[in-house]
Amino acid sequence: MRTKKGSITNDCNSTNKHMLLRKSRKNRGLQLFSIVGILLVMLIAAVAIYQSHKPLPPGISMEGPIHTVSDGDIQFLSDLTYKEEGTTTTKQEQMIFERIYQAIDEAEQFIVMDMFLYNGYHKKDQTFPPLSRTLRGPNQKL
Repeated sequence: MRTKKGSITNDCNSTNKHMLLRKSRKNRGLQLFSIVGILLVMLIAAVAIYQSHKPLPPGISMEGPIHTVSDGDIQFLSDLTYKEEGTTTTKQEQMIFERIYQAIDEAEQFIVMDMFLYNGYHKKDQTFPPLSRTLRGPNQKL
């Protein structure tokens, strides 16, 4: 083998150096990507931990007194919609909205209501009572 500049040995060495350089660049890119990924995960975890443990602003958190209720004061209300056995007739038993209407009638000054009123998106072959429409009244918009 010749040892002059441009010889076979030097050409092999330069090719190996070039390959090693290319591999080290790939490794550096992979390392950088890994470090950025780990830092991003650590940042998200730190923000999540902080957000779940930070104190609320003053005046926001309120703990009320404990109220005891006897079993006789508890009433279960349900709304049922079902098909009667052996027929295609749909049966509806409404207890919740009847109690809401009763509470509205018993109100002395005003009513504050926070409810999710269902919309009319349902299968067209099914019929449901217009509960939200009757609750809000005929001339009021949602």
